Amino acid sequence: MSARPETIREVSQWVEKAEHDLINARHSLRLKSRCPFDTVCFHAQQCAEKYLKALLVYESIKFPKNHDLRIMIQLLPVWDQLAGGSQRRPWPWLLRSGRL
Repeated sequence: MSARPETIREVSQWVEKAEHDLINARHSLRLKSRCPFDTVCFHAQQCAEKYLKALLVYESIKFPKNHDLRIMIQLLPVWDQLAGGSQRRPWPWLLRSGRL
């Protein structure tokens, strides 16, 4: 599957934003006893949400404006892959590369 340049740009933007949330969560955790755990949880959720949106954009799947991870996960065609199917997606390099 070959993505169009504008799709690659949008996916890269979502991945970059996800990485920023992950950096913020990790930074807050370094505060140890002074760590604002609600902030860590917020940034962790935001990170997951933005990675999911990157995958949805890559797969050209339209998604509603929401913050419900369950809704976004159910839209992804990943279930066949998780069940051992032959439909392989080029996602592993999307998840942590920060670039396409």
